[in-house]
Amino acid sequence: MYKLGDVLEHIGREIKFGVSNHLFLGAFLVFVVFLGTFGIWFSPIYDASTRSLTDAFDKVGMLTYCAPLLSVTIFDAGLRALITLSKKDDAAELSLYAWGLFLTIALIVVVAIALANAPKNVFSWWSILAGFLSISYWFVVNASNDSYRKPTKIASPSGQGVDSSNMLLKGRKNK
Repeated sequence: MYKLGDVLEHIGREIKFGVSNHLFLGAFLVFVVFLGTFGIWFSPIYDASTRSLTDAFDKVGMLTYCAPLLSVTIFDAGLRALITLSKKDDAAELSLYAWGLFLTIALIVVVAIALANAPKNVFSWWSILAGFLSISYWFVVNASNDSYRKPTKIASPSGQGVDSSNMLLKGRKNK
């Protein structure tokens, strides 16, 4: 059975792994941060008469960014969890995914509260909080995704000791 401390430790390892994986970090910065927010920051630049660049990160702008990002991330993570759980019948994995579901629901509630408190057409820290939490959630969920890894030989030093969610689920290091 996993405790909250174990889950938070796993989240910390996922963040460290995502930061150290240059392919993942590049994809994250280009596609999620830069191109993902393109609609928010492009409209004030394109039509300068409307509002300032910072005011584009208001309630509506961040809602149009956070809602699709969270929904796709939750769908992808849920699908991967269902596939993993259907292949194995392990109570420890069920406990880990239960914690993941609980933290996901808590995150959605906090993002909804932040966006509800954000004023319309004006920059606010509430909307930035919602955006930061959404981006952080995507980062943690996808940091150990195999799609963002370069193929490595197991015998190479870079292929040894890679910490991923699969290791946590198995409860040991891959050999």
